[in-house]
Amino acid sequence: MKTKEKIILKSIEMFNSKGISKVTIRHIANELGISHGNLGYHFKSKGLIVSEIYNRMVEEINNLVLPPNSESLTLNHYNILLLQVLNFQKKYIFFYLDLIEIFRLFPEIAKKHEKTYTLRIAQNQKLFQNFIEQNLIKPESQTGTYNRVIHTTWMLINFWISQQWVFQTESPVLQTHFTLRQLWDLLIPHLTEKGKIEYQNLNL
Repeated sequence: MKTKEKIILKSIEMFNSKGISKVTIRHIANELGISHGNLGYHFKSKGLIVSEIYNRMVEEINNLVLPPNSESLTLNHYNILLLQVLNFQKKYIFFYLDLIEIFRLFPEIAKKHEKTYTLRIAQNQKLFQNFIEQNLIKPESQTGTYNRVIHTTWMLINFWISQQWVFQTESPVLQTHFTLRQLWDLLIPHLTEKGKIEYQNLNL
Protein backbone atom coordinates (compact mmCIF):
# COMPACT_ATOMS: atom_id res chain seq x y z
CA MET A 1 0.00 0.00 0.00
CA LYS A 2 1.35 3.42 -0.95
CA THR A 3 2.23 5.94 1.76
CA LYS A 4 -0.48 8.38 0.67
CA GLU A 5 -3.15 5.71 1.04
CA LYS A 6 -1.80 4.71 4.46
CA ILE A 7 -2.01 8.35 5.57
CA ILE A 8 -5.64 8.62 4.50
CA LEU A 9 -6.71 5.38 6.17
CA LYS A 10 -4.86 6.16 9.40
CA SER A 11 -6.30 9.68 9.44
CA ILE A 12 -9.85 8.35 9.13
CA GLU A 13 -9.18 5.88 11.93
CA MET A 14 -7.74 8.54 14.23
CA PHE A 15 -10.35 11.18 13.41
CA ASN A 16 -13.09 8.64 14.15
CA SER A 17 -11.62 7.62 17.49
CA LYS A 18 -10.34 10.97 18.80
CA GLY A 19 -12.19 13.68 16.91
CA ILE A 20 -10.69 15.96 14.31
CA SER A 21 -9.56 18.70 16.73
CA LYS A 22 -7.39 16.34 18.79
CA VAL A 23 -5.43 14.88 15.88
CA THR A 24 -2.48 16.69 14.32
CA ILE A 25 -0.28 15.83 11.38
CA ARG A 26 2.47 14.85 13.82
CA HIS A 27 0.11 12.46 15.59
CA ILE A 28 -0.71 10.79 12.28
CA ALA A 29 2.96 10.57 11.29
CA ASN A 30 3.89 9.06 14.66
CA GLU A 31 1.14 6.45 14.40
CA LEU A 32 2.38 5.48 10.94
CA GLY A 33 6.02 5.46 12.02
CA ILE A 34 7.05 7.99 9.39
CA SER A 35 8.64 11.41 9.68
CA HIS A 36 6.64 14.62 9.75
CA GLY A 37 8.46 15.65 6.58
CA ASN A 38 7.49 12.44 4.80
CA LEU A 39 3.83 13.01 5.62
CA GLY A 40 4.17 16.68 4.62
CA TYR A 41 5.44 15.61 1.21
CA HIS A 42 2.02 14.07 0.52
CA PHE A 43 -0.18 16.47 2.52
CA LYS A 44 1.08 19.88 3.61
CA SER A 45 -1.79 20.45 6.03
CA LYS A 46 -4.53 18.62 7.91
CA GLY A 47 -7.04 20.50 5.79
CA LEU A 48 -5.71 18.83 2.65
CA ILE A 49 -6.10 15.42 4.29
CA VAL A 50 -9.69 16.18 5.27
CA SER A 51 -10.40 17.52 1.79
CA GLU A 52 -9.07 14.31 0.21
CA ILE A 53 -11.21 12.24 2.58
CA TYR A 54 -14.26 14.31 1.67
CA ASN A 55 -13.61 13.81 -2.05
CA ARG A 56 -13.48 10.07 -1.46
CA MET A 57 -16.68 10.19 0.55
CA VAL A 58 -18.49 11.95 -2.28
CA GLU A 59 -17.17 9.48 -4.84
CA GLU A 60 -18.19 6.55 -2.67
CA ILE A 61 -21.68 7.88 -1.97
CA ASN A 62 -22.18 8.66 -5.66
CA ASN A 63 -21.94 4.93 -6.32
CA LEU A 64 -24.92 4.44 -3.99
CA VAL A 65 -27.17 7.08 -5.55
CA LEU A 66 -29.94 5.62 -7.66
CA PRO A 67 -30.15 6.65 -11.34
CA PRO A 68 -32.48 9.68 -11.40
CA ASN A 69 -34.25 8.83 -14.66
CA SER A 70 -35.01 5.17 -14.00
CA GLU A 71 -38.68 4.31 -14.53
CA SER A 72 -38.59 1.12 -12.47
CA LEU A 73 -37.50 2.43 -9.07
CA THR A 74 -39.47 1.01 -6.19
CA LEU A 75 -39.83 1.86 -2.52
CA ASN A 76 -37.62 -1.14 -1.86
CA HIS A 77 -34.85 0.50 -3.90
CA TYR A 78 -35.32 3.65 -1.84
CA ASN A 79 -35.17 1.67 1.40
CA ILE A 80 -31.96 -0.09 0.34
CA LEU A 81 -30.43 3.25 -0.64
CA LEU A 82 -31.26 4.83 2.73
CA LEU A 83 -29.78 1.89 4.63
CA GLN A 84 -26.64 1.95 2.49
CA VAL A 85 -26.21 5.67 3.14
CA LEU A 86 -26.59 5.24 6.91
CA ASN A 87 -24.07 2.39 6.99
CA PHE A 88 -21.69 4.38 4.78
CA GLN A 89 -21.78 7.26 7.26
CA LYS A 90 -20.66 4.99 10.10
CA LYS A 91 -17.32 4.61 8.30
CA TYR A 92 -16.78 8.36 8.58
CA ILE A 93 -18.27 9.10 12.00
CA PHE A 94 -15.88 12.00 12.63
CA PHE A 95 -17.26 13.98 9.70
CA TYR A 96 -20.82 13.93 11.01
CA LEU A 97 -19.85 14.44 14.66
CA ASP A 98 -17.53 17.35 13.82
CA LEU A 99 -19.47 18.73 10.85
CA ILE A 100 -19.77 22.35 12.03
CA GLU A 101 -16.19 22.45 13.28
CA ILE A 102 -14.92 21.09 9.96
CA PHE A 103 -16.82 23.77 8.06
CA ARG A 104 -15.41 26.49 10.32
CA LEU A 105 -11.85 25.23 10.05
CA PHE A 106 -11.96 24.37 6.35
CA PRO A 107 -14.36 26.70 4.46
CA GLU A 108 -13.46 25.07 1.15
CA ILE A 109 -15.03 21.82 2.38
CA ALA A 110 -18.16 23.73 3.39
CA LYS A 111 -18.40 25.02 -0.18
CA LYS A 112 -18.00 21.52 -1.57
CA HIS A 113 -20.70 20.25 0.77
CA GLU A 114 -23.05 23.00 -0.36
CA LYS A 115 -22.62 21.82 -3.95
CA THR A 116 -23.22 18.25 -2.83
CA TYR A 117 -26.41 19.38 -1.08
CA THR A 118 -27.69 21.06 -4.26
CA LEU A 119 -27.00 17.91 -6.27
CA ARG A 120 -28.68 15.60 -3.74
CA ILE A 121 -31.78 17.80 -3.55
CA ALA A 122 -32.13 17.72 -7.34
CA GLN A 123 -31.68 13.93 -7.40
CA ASN A 124 -34.32 13.46 -4.72
CA GLN A 125 -36.75 15.77 -6.49
CA LYS A 126 -36.50 13.55 -9.58
CA LEU A 127 -36.88 10.47 -7.41
CA PHE A 128 -40.05 11.80 -5.80
CA GLN A 129 -41.45 12.79 -9.19
CA ASN A 130 -40.80 9.23 -10.32
CA PHE A 131 -42.71 7.91 -7.31
CA ILE A 132 -45.65 10.20 -8.14
CA GLU A 133 -45.71 8.92 -11.72
CA GLN A 134 -45.70 5.33 -10.45
CA ASN A 135 -48.57 6.15 -8.08
CA LEU A 136 -46.46 5.29 -5.03
CA ILE A 137 -46.84 8.71 -3.41
CA LYS A 138 -49.63 11.23 -3.80
CA PRO A 139 -49.28 14.36 -5.91
CA GLU A 140 -48.50 17.40 -3.79
CA SER A 141 -51.59 18.92 -2.19
CA GLN A 142 -49.56 22.06 -1.53
CA THR A 143 -46.65 23.33 -3.58
CA GLY A 144 -43.32 22.80 -1.84
CA THR A 145 -44.41 19.96 0.45
CA TYR A 146 -42.01 17.42 -1.02
CA ASN A 147 -39.17 19.93 -1.11
CA ARG A 148 -39.62 20.32 2.64
CA VAL A 149 -39.73 16.54 3.10
CA ILE A 150 -36.53 16.20 1.07
CA HIS A 151 -34.81 18.97 3.02
CA THR A 152 -35.83 17.43 6.35
CA THR A 153 -34.56 14.06 5.13
CA TRP A 154 -31.21 15.66 4.30
CA MET A 155 -31.00 17.25 7.76
CA LEU A 156 -31.78 13.98 9.50
CA ILE A 157 -29.22 12.11 7.43
CA ASN A 158 -26.54 14.70 8.24
CA PHE A 159 -27.21 14.92 11.97
CA TRP A 160 -28.59 11.55 13.14
CA ILE A 161 -25.16 10.38 14.29
CA SER A 162 -24.52 13.42 16.49
CA GLN A 163 -28.08 13.26 17.84
CA GLN A 164 -27.67 9.64 18.93
CA TRP A 165 -24.17 10.31 20.26
CA VAL A 166 -25.47 12.99 22.63
CA PHE A 167 -27.68 10.49 24.47
CA GLN A 168 -25.14 7.66 24.69
CA THR A 169 -22.29 8.68 26.96
CA GLU A 170 -20.61 5.28 27.17
CA SER A 171 -19.63 3.19 24.14
CA PRO A 172 -22.25 4.65 21.77
CA VAL A 173 -23.94 2.13 19.50
CA LEU A 174 -25.44 3.76 16.43
CA GLN A 175 -29.00 2.58 15.78
CA THR A 176 -29.29 2.73 12.00
CA HIS A 177 -32.66 1.00 11.86
CA PHE A 178 -34.16 3.51 14.29
CA THR A 179 -33.02 6.33 12.00
CA LEU A 180 -34.25 4.39 8.97
CA ARG A 181 -37.74 4.31 10.48
CA GLN A 182 -37.54 8.02 11.25
CA LEU A 183 -36.76 8.66 7.59
CA TRP A 184 -39.72 6.56 6.53
CA ASP A 185 -41.96 8.45 8.96
CA LEU A 186 -41.41 11.50 6.76
CA LEU A 187 -42.74 9.71 3.68
CA ILE A 188 -45.46 7.41 5.04
CA PRO A 189 -48.17 10.13 5.27
CA HIS A 190 -47.76 10.74 1.53
CA LEU A 191 -48.02 7.13 0.33
CA THR A 192 -50.87 6.06 -1.93
CA GLU A 193 -52.70 2.79 -1.33
CA LYS A 194 -50.31 1.16 -3.78
CA GLY A 195 -47.39 2.72 -1.93
CA LYS A 196 -48.69 1.53 1.44
CA ILE A 197 -48.86 -2.05 0.19
CA GLU A 198 -45.32 -1.84 -1.15
CA TYR A 199 -44.12 -0.29 2.11
CA GLN A 200 -45.72 -3.06 4.18
CA ASN A 201 -43.73 -5.60 2.18
CA LEU A 202 -40.40 -3.96 3.03
CA ASN A 203 -38.02 -5.75 5.36
CA LEU A 204 -37.71 -3.09 8.06
